[in-house]
Amino acid sequence: MGKRAVIEALAKRLLGRKWLVLEAGHTDIIANQKYVGDMEGRLQTYVKEMGKPRRLWFIPDLGALRATGTHDQKRSGALHLLLNHFEAGDVRVIGTMTPSAWETLQQALPAVRGIFDVIKVEPLDGPGTLALAHSWLAAGTDPAEPLPANDRVIDEAWLLAQQFLSDRAAPGNLIQLLDQTRRRVMHAGGTAAYDRGDLVATLSELTGLPASFLDDRQSYDLQAVRSFFRERILGQDEAVECLVHRVAMLKSGLGDPSRPQGVFLFAGPTGTGKTEIAKVLAEFLFGSPERLIRVDMSEYNERGSAVRLLRANSPQAEAGGGSLVSQVRQRPFSVVLLDEFEKAASDVWDLFLQVADDGRLTDEHGETVDFRHTIIILTSNLGARVATGTGVGFGRPGEDFRPQDVEKAIEGAFRKEFINRLDRVVVFRPFTRETMRELLRLEIHKAERRRGLRHREWATIWDDSAVDFLLERGFTTDLGARPLRRAVERYLLEPLAGIIAQGRSPAGDQFLFVHANADRLLVDFIDPEATPAAPAAGVSLDATEGGDIPRSGCCWTATAARPNSRRWRPCTRRCWRASARMTCAGASPTGWPRWPAPTSGMRKTVSPCSTASRTSTAWRAASRARASCWNGCRRRRAAFAGRVRRGSCRRRCWSSWPEACTCSRRP
Repeated sequence: MGKRAVIEALAKRLLGRKWLVLEAGHTDIIANQKYVGDMEGRLQTYVKEMGKPRRLWFIPDLGALRATGTHDQKRSGALHLLLNHFEAGDVRVIGTMTPSAWETLQQALPAVRGIFDVIKVEPLDGPGTLALAHSWLAAGTDPAEPLPANDRVIDEAWLLAQQFLSDRAAPGNLIQLLDQTRRRVMHAGGTAAYDRGDLVATLSELTGLPASFLDDRQSYDLQAVRSFFRERILGQDEAVECLVHRVAMLKSGLGDPSRPQGVFLFAGPTGTGKTEIAKVLAEFLFGSPERLIRVDMSEYNERGSAVRLLRANSPQAEAGGGSLVSQVRQRPFSVVLLDEFEKAASDVWDLFLQVADDGRLTDEHGETVDFRHTIIILTSNLGARVATGTGVGFGRPGEDFRPQDVEKAIEGAFRKEFINRLDRVVVFRPFTRETMRELLRLEIHKAERRRGLRHREWATIWDDSAVDFLLERGFTTDLGARPLRRAVERYLLEPLAGIIAQGRSPAGDQFLFVHANADRLLVDFIDPEATPAAPAAGVSLDATEGGDIPRSGCCWTATAARPNSRRWRPCTRRCWRASARMTCAGASPTGWPRWPAPTSGMRKTVSPCSTASRTSTAWRAASRARASCWNGCRRRRAAFAGRVRRGSCRRRCWSSWPEACTCSRRP
């Protein structure tokens, strides 16, 4: 609101009178300290040097000195050591604090009331802020050049600063937006003048939100938003619709500006996607799941542990994570996940009553932390104690799951005043077998994108028997998707890791036919360049000896890039034209089915660059395999053709398991 500007103006006047002004805050005092006593020695040096005539010590965030240098064995900080010098007049000092921090400091150290003279700097109103912005721009511009922004742009900047930079008071938020916009435009080599688009681009850098989300002039395709969530979160349509509606509220600016952008409780059985949907929301809004602030509430199950959430960490601690208020202060635009909230102590619940109502918390130093730009998601496993069904008789698994039982458990666990502050309670349902089959497809696709597999020239064909094998060992309605993930790790990745680590995997282009029998998973490596006289290059692994590689009934990785992407459309068309001319490996032009035509499921994006490379590999391998087998003996050709048939390299396979869309593009 101008505290620093006032001090800088004072410093300029003092410098003209031959004064020395030193700026050193709590971070400068503890910088590069290694041993006990280093801080005390540095403070003595400051007092000695700044006690000389015509010298002034400027301490930004004066209240932070109270905790500087404290630890478990030492409760007094740097401010305690300096108070005697301040009171005696040995040092001339000026500092800045917020009003709430000053009140907290007076309660902790009553002696400061008689030491410091308090000067209140009030924030400017709207007209005063706009007038100051015009003066600031004119002062920083060459008189021979036009102003970098006109009145209309400054008015729009003021509206944007009020909406998205409300954690800073006026006129600081407006000046910050204008200053960074001018710097960004000049750095890009643009002209001195800038428009609303430049303001939105700067605001996108400051907040992490996409420019299309911030610009009111750009519309949003909510159906594309819905598809983005449904492709990543399966079987939870109510939760998806909840977030789609919230995104629409954020885009339209109709949310309550005095509260967080959303406070939701996601409850239900474990492993049903409650944590995953929070990551997907952070990825959609900010481009990365790393913008998720996750707090494990089971660590705050003791009474009095709420103080750890309010701890104002040092910059070193904040770089490694820090407390909740420290992380939100660093990233005010974020998704906050409070995992397993029901396990926290009751005083922690009371703490978040204030957050849900006012959108703010006060840390241990009295500094206010703004939660109004966050979306808060609370998760609870209360539904895990409700019967989810075991498929007795002719009923399907999970049919006897009743959401009202979960809601009743929530009402019995939380107080009414807490539930009344939630925007919505969403019950997550246990997965059906059909949904788990789709989840398995996603898990295997994620595995294929890992570092050890994505660079290999392999085209994988799955058989239904391997899919059923993994589902039998990983499907459970009460534990969700985590057992399925463990099944993929145990029966697919661990055995495959053993093959790769021992150098037993064939090099070059390979077809991987993955299948299973009653008690194990198998994989056959087929080299399309093998000579007709050579035996089939295959490797089979026993799950009982460390596992095998599963197989199922779909051509899995050989998919084309996104057709509606401009970069990949020419490549995609070439691939489909090539596939239309190409017969299956080992097939004659008249006697065998052709490579399938593209379907809508195949056209969905799977990491465009990786997919295009694997597509090209698959077609080249198929062509070489066809030539190799067709020129070989009849017995070799018939055996290979049988494998292709069993690998379901036909049209029905492409339609049975459509490809997963893992495109990271936001609509």
